[in-house]
Amino acid sequence: MEYDVHQAFRNINNVQLLARTEYFERDLCRFPTILQQYDIEFNLIEMAPQNITSEDLHRPLDDRISKVKGLLANENYEKFLEANAQDIHLLEHVSSLIGNCSDTEF
Repeated sequence: MEYDVHQAFRNINNVQLLARTEYFERDLCRFPTILQQYDIEFNLIEMAPQNITSEDLHRPLDDRISKVKGLLANENYEKFLEANAQDIHLLEHVSSLIGNCSDTEF
């Protein structure tokens, strides 16, 4: 894979305001404390989650994966799998940095 995953790790290690899509609201509970150090007030406006990148979330995951595989040549699909594996590795690293935040209500 031609991506520099080590550079991605270095970049992530220098970012305080990290939030994972899957746990966005829960991860935001860290932001007020971090931003308060810089005299920045943080107020979250509660909104319903929206996924604007996919219109077929109602379909089973296996069907969605098959659709992507069908759209890509085998070589590109293999690259996609490699990139996805790197993304999972980065997500695990971010998760270890963020830790578990208490269930703070906004």
